[in-house]
Amino acid sequence: MQGGYEVAQIGSDAQNGARVEFERDMRRKLVKKPEVAEHMLPDFPPLCKRLTPGTGYLEALTPGNVDAVATPMS
Repeated sequence: MQGGYEVAQIGSDAQNGARVEFERDMRRKLVKKPEVAEHMLPDFPPLCKRLTPGTGYLEALTPGNVDAVATPMS
């Protein structure tokens, strides 16, 4: 159970590798709308604040009849 803890350690090889894989997966799912990826990719390491989006979430942002709005709500 404790064998995978390295992925949660900031700056570890396991965490850096996980970040690369998570980003690759997110970009693959958003290939139809790559501009959305720039707004969705976190600027913090994996497992720091949240997991990657759940099943189907990113894919739901890619149909032609969907517009992802990146401006903050006030």
